[in-house]
Amino acid sequence: LAYLKKLSVDKLKIDRSFVDDMLDAPDSASIVNAVIQLGHGLNLTVIAEGVETEAQLAFLRSAGCDEAQGYLISKPIPASAFQD
Repeated sequence: LAYLKKLSVDKLKIDRSFVDDMLDAPDSASIVNAVIQLGHGLNLTVIAEGVETEAQLAFLRSAGCDEAQGYLISKPIPASAFQD
């Protein structure tokens, strides 16, 4: 956490291990909520990785998460295909 103050960062990512468990494990849900609040308190954009279900995305949206990445959004594609 000390690095968040020292490093020049503008984004904070929530690890997929917490996203995987957040709907079934209250402690993971609490961590996700805390990371989102911490990130916003530091004026950082918060990104959740590993989002694979609509329910996960709905939870993250309701918690105020700024961005999401994962197979629900898109499977990995080449940069050229993304531009199209």
